[in-house]
Amino acid sequence: MLIFQAESLAEAEKIVAEDPLIQNGCVTYELYQWCLVAE
Repeated sequence: MLIFQAESLAEAEKIVAEDPLIQNGCVTYELYQWCLVAE
């Protein structure tokens, strides 16, 4: 599991697409959007 912050789903997809493990077919991924509900 990897958790990171991005401004949009498109930005998150760009981050994932640049990951060497993804680029080389070593791992697969699924993106899930989480929303902050309390601070």
